[in-house]
Amino acid sequence: MYSPAAIAVINNLDDPDQNICTKVRIINNYLHAEAAELGTLTLGLRQPPNLFDQSLKYGEVSNNEITNGNVDIGDAITSHHFVGKFYNNRLKSGSEGLHLGLGWVDDYNGRHQDYPLISITRERETHIKHNLFIGNRDEGLHFTHGSRGEVRNNIMVGARELIAVQGVDVKTGIFIGETHIDSDVCDGDSTECVDPGLPAGFVVDVVVRNNTIDYNAIGVKVTPDARTELFSNIITRTDGVSGESAGIIKSKDESLGPHYFAGYNLLWGHAQADYGSADLEAAAPTDLDSKTVPLPHPRFRGWLSPDEISYMLKTTGVPSACYPTHPAHQSSAIDAGDPAPDEEDPATHTPSLGGPANDIGAYGGPDAAWDQTLPPTNNQGYWDECLEYTAMP
Repeated sequence: MYSPAAIAVINNLDDPDQNICTKVRIINNYLHAEAAELGTLTLGLRQPPNLFDQSLKYGEVSNNEITNGNVDIGDAITSHHFVGKFYNNRLKSGSEGLHLGLGWVDDYNGRHQDYPLISITRERETHIKHNLFIGNRDEGLHFTHGSRGEVRNNIMVGARELIAVQGVDVKTGIFIGETHIDSDVCDGDSTECVDPGLPAGFVVDVVVRNNTIDYNAIGVKVTPDARTELFSNIITRTDGVSGESAGIIKSKDESLGPHYFAGYNLLWGHAQADYGSADLEAAAPTDLDSKTVPLPHPRFRGWLSPDEISYMLKTTGVPSACYPTHPAHQSSAIDAGDPAPDEEDPATHTPSLGGPANDIGAYGGPDAAWDQTLPPTNNQGYWDECLEYTAMP
């Protein structure tokens, strides 16, 4: 028996054609459920008979704070066959912050031809940007079941107190990949298994750029069959109490696969290792890691209050409202990201005040968005408008 979600959007299973698209817009809410096994916000079904046996949900989930009351049981958001936008949410205290299953506009048996937003081209259909994932037990973000998406300018921070006080692992910031029929996860939860009858080439396809991932047992975990782009991310301070731990790691002891592309990530402060394997390290020679001289340091701005930390970067440049200078320390992430012209910081985003080059982490890249021109709204000595991620009232 599943305990109820705060909001659930589930299509009827008695529709044999399953050809009805459902538009969903969930904006500006506080959602909390105590141990909701299906997730505090549930979009689509996880259970059999088949992930395909439900109609597509599409739309937007933005500006919400969503929590689950028990990290051992339910996700903050669990979605299956939903595509669209997850923007500027605070996802907290679930077993997973966001579980994305079958996030793909498919043409399976000719369904979903009336989907109005994106042509059916099997391109990346789900966009996850400007979210704060905090204190989620198993994964901050979990891509599986053939989902396709883009992940930019998010912060994934583990619940440090679970590691330090309770002695348990907050497992993974981002888990990218399929869950195979013969996997360890499937042995414990058959609803996570990929249907062996799905079409060939049905794999996760995800771009992960300009995120900050801090205080987890594993920063990013990838499976070899997933198509993964991992660029310009800050991955810091992994510390697994038990089992394997690293900034970037592969699932099981498998080959890396031909579709893993990485570079210009900053890895720092890992208790065990930057990478879980030699081929992960070799695949990204442009990363800044513990073998880089001098040792790269992200130099986050630091704690602003007991409940808020700023992951903005310290600079020694000209003072600004959002980036007070530090005379001795500048973040190694400034102007050190992907040099491609289309990955430059926007013109209004100038923490280094020295050029438009990509700053590694959640406050860099073309989709960084904050306003340093507005006046302060508090008496704590910092500007709320400089932070992309703050607790909602």
